[in-house]
Amino acid sequence: FWDGIGDSVWGLAYDSVLCLNSMAEVLGHPEDVKHWNSTFNFNSSQQAFRDAWEKDTPGMYGDTKNGMGFWNIAPAGVSAFPREYVETMAKKWMDDSSNGFFAKVPLTSLALKDWPQHVDQDFGVVPDANWLMLRTLYRHNVDGLANKFTLAHFKQYHFQQGQPVAPEGRHPDADFSMFGDQYNNFNAGKIQLLLEGIGGLA
Repeated sequence: FWDGIGDSVWGLAYDSVLCLNSMAEVLGHPEDVKHWNSTFNFNSSQQAFRDAWEKDTPGMYGDTKNGMGFWNIAPAGVSAFPREYVETMAKKWMDDSSNGFFAKVPLTSLALKDWPQHVDQDFGVVPDANWLMLRTLYRHNVDGLANKFTLAHFKQYHFQQGQPVAPEGRHPDADFSMFGDQYNNFNAGKIQLLLEGIGGLA
């Protein structure tokens, strides 16, 4: 990464740089900290968060003109993201079963209000989107709703007719029917939600 971090992955590279800074200090190269900080625009991050907050939609971060999805919530996984924004998104949108993300099988990849215009016919509910959104809540200690959503997701997403499954995704149809293989390793990351989120292990 010395020559630059090519993809910030919804801004999560911010925390990568913090880790690289710690490594530089521990390994006796404190002069590298300035270089690592230059790979990500640290000085303007808080202003950027403020500028994008409720840009298009009350209580939501970022551009929502083409639909409000998990990609609006994922950047909040950065440690420096304002907690009050995370809590607002969780209460106003993630916990909304009519217009938000808390469907019969939560959490949806796209807000329910935007399904008529923008929903992908395969990716109604998917593992990676849930990991990104739920991890964000645990990261900022919005634990009550994080536990509610995580448990609801596991109960509804990972059981089919009483049998445990781990589908690649679920269609945005009335039954949230499964697609892809039914024991997909995309789901493995959610074990972290159980161990670190609900279980409190670090």
